[in-house]
Amino acid sequence: MNTEEANELVNHGISHELLDRVERMTKEHYKKCMEVRFKENGGSQRIRRISRGKKAFYGSKSTAPNFGTKVSNYPPFPTPDLIKGLRAHTAAGGIILLFQDDKVSGLQLLKDVQWINEPAMRHTIVINLGDQIEVITNGKCKSVLHRVIAQTDGTKMSFASFYNPGGDAVIYPAKILMMEHT
Repeated sequence: MNTEEANELVNHGISHELLDRVERMTKEHYKKCMEVRFKENGGSQRIRRISRGKKAFYGSKSTAPNFGTKVSNYPPFPTPDLIKGLRAHTAAGGIILLFQDDKVSGLQLLKDVQWINEPAMRHTIVINLGDQIEVITNGKCKSVLHRVIAQTDGTKMSFASFYNPGGDAVIYPAKILMMEHT
């Protein structure tokens, strides 16, 4: 695993029919109910948040790690050079699974000093490690700087699922990785 790039899961075991259904239903819901709100608010909507567990991400007993999914919609723009799209950033949390529209690209990753296009591939999930994983691995796995650029050729939709530490979790490098530097 190259720790400075996003990785793609192709044979992930999630049925293609389920992924197609999620994509179809979300697009239908957006078209029917959310298009006006999206244009008014200029952003995407968080659709759910539930608690899950992995020990490094736990805070006190009342703040377990959380899992949330965010659906983002990027409408086409006739002159993409006039807008920035989604600014360059690293993910602040833990692990991000991204299921993106396979018809319209736009996701870019910074590798060395060059922006690389992440192709939109059907039924593929992009894995992105966030800042908290970089801390836990003492920098062995890097949080990837990424952005979304505006496109002219259609609406891009992505589904990002985030696994993040609890609100009061204390994140620090794994002890074994700290001993390597002594």
